[in-house]
Amino acid sequence: MKERLAARILPVDAMTVLFILANIAFVALARDAIPEPGSIVVGYLICLVVTVVVVASGGTERYRQRSTGCMAFLRWFHGLARQAYPLAFFAFFFVAVTRFDNVIFRNDLDPVFAAIDRALFGSVPSEWLMVRFESYLLSELFHGAYVVYYLSIPGLALWLYVKDRSALPEYMITVTLLFYAACLTYAILPVVGARFDPATRALAEAYRFGPFTRIMAFVYRSSAHLGAAFPSTHVTISLVIALVARRRARPLARLLAVNAGLVMAATIYCGYHYFVDILGALVYVAALYPAALRLAGWRRERDNDVVGRRRATAKGMSNKPPRNDA
Repeated sequence: MKERLAARILPVDAMTVLFILANIAFVALARDAIPEPGSIVVGYLICLVVTVVVVASGGTERYRQRSTGCMAFLRWFHGLARQAYPLAFFAFFFVAVTRFDNVIFRNDLDPVFAAIDRALFGSVPSEWLMVRFESYLLSELFHGAYVVYYLSIPGLALWLYVKDRSALPEYMITVTLLFYAACLTYAILPVVGARFDPATRALAEAYRFGPFTRIMAFVYRSSAHLGAAFPSTHVTISLVIALVARRRARPLARLLAVNAGLVMAATIYCGYHYFVDILGALVYVAALYPAALRLAGWRRERDNDVVGRRRATAKGMSNKPPRNDA
């Protein structure tokens, strides 16, 4: 029974449940310092219920292997959703932490982070780069990298599920671990990012140039959050995507590696982040990506052992001599 339950619960399930419970506990303890804490808790509880339902639904073993038509598609979609469902929570998780990130530090820490940039460069590059190097081409290139980044998060999951299904758990473990680690940091370190400066924010959210620049202006205008800047999620996850693609999706590796580099530059040029946010992302990836790979390897070995034991048991049962009751 324990082995069956452990086999059903994936690492992303455990990480997601622990992340949700940790945030609910944090909000509950600091509820007097958080505006409308109840709505935040309700959002997390909905995610928790969805997680429990997904886990309880099991895998695709309930479907016939040779099912056709609608059932075949349902089996295919169920298999994808079972492993990649945490991606559907990312937007809520990202925005939610900015609603209670001023519990420990009442004021945003942007003056400190801007001072670090000034110590490194003599100024805050994100405040002047897109002014000094104003360009339709550069703006579209860097804002386009952001658009590709958003598409690549579910896109790589879908690619792996279609092309190399055994690699999807590795991707989900790495991207989930790094994303949750960043969000836990956001909950205690309130940093708006370069948009803390009113002039930079106005320029970052201005409708100008081409479609990609306008799309990102719309995203940041309509988003309910101001915060979640250190470490840069965009740099962290784009690097994870590039690293996983290099290992598991070689046809996409070059494109996603180039896009990761463009995203790093875009965080500064587009006026979203301080340079120190990029350094923080690099540290998180260097520290946690190898740990995620080890966790994925451990789970893969464990699953192989379970399958091997089941096959050995089934073979032993088939080779057992018939019972003679005479």
